[in-house]
Amino acid sequence: MSRSLIERAMELRSLAYYSHAKHKLLVETILEIDAVKREAITSSKNMEELNRIKNLFIASMTHELSNPLTTIIGYSELIKAGMAGPLTDKQSDYLINVIKSAEHLKSIVADAMDIAKIESNVVDAEIEQFELREVVDFVLNIISSRAEDKGIIVEVYMHEQIKMETDKRRLTQCLLNIIDNAIKYTMQGKVTIQATMANEIVDITVVDTGIGLTEEELRNLFQAFNRGGSAKRSKELGSGIGLFLTNKLVNNILQGAISVQSKLDSGSEFKISIPVSIDH
Repeated sequence: MSRSLIERAMELRSLAYYSHAKHKLLVETILEIDAVKREAITSSKNMEELNRIKNLFIASMTHELSNPLTTIIGYSELIKAGMAGPLTDKQSDYLINVIKSAEHLKSIVADAMDIAKIESNVVDAEIEQFELREVVDFVLNIISSRAEDKGIIVEVYMHEQIKMETDKRRLTQCLLNIIDNAIKYTMQGKVTIQATMANEIVDITVVDTGIGLTEEELRNLFQAFNRGGSAKRSKELGSGIGLFLTNKLVNNILQGAISVQSKLDSGSEFKISIPVSIDH
């Protein structure tokens, strides 16, 4: 493989990190605008204008992020497929990292859009009927390879069929964030998922044997862009908005609550409590 091709791969990875910086600016600006709106805007006319400006900003920044992401993924996939010549193992590893970074950014952009909608109160629940086991199985199918690669055992305990009437997509998003985090920050051991229902409330608990959290990290856990020292030391990719968004979705869309217990080096326990059926 020519030196110029290696340089191109490294350039694409640089673009990924540059795009991540743009995304962070996007979400910070969205949250800042909403804070100003809540505190300073009193007339509905001014509020509508502020929302219009914010929506234009979101649309513009999303478009800017999409272009480099498309370029990164497209060129990287071509190079990885050998279209520009054979690759060494090290070069393949570089490209895999580039592609992973780009795909990570795609999910971040989607999260940013959800945060903007929730903060602007323009998002409604998409209610449908389903069984909770369908959602859990779907999430496990996505994260199973990561667990297998790390040698982590995933156990599921659901003692009954739990039929729900709520926002299936948002519940899936929340469980994916929590279970993926549990696997991501568990170096060895297992992740346990348990679901029970009582008095029309469903409790979904995810327990891991991972790195855990300090008391200070617990206090700031659901803040935007918060990544505790333990998470940073793990060297795992993370944007710091997954749990922030999950908390928003659980409270604002699924009409429930989320809680967490954790101790440093002793794992964590996350629990989502939501009604089996929410108001139309």
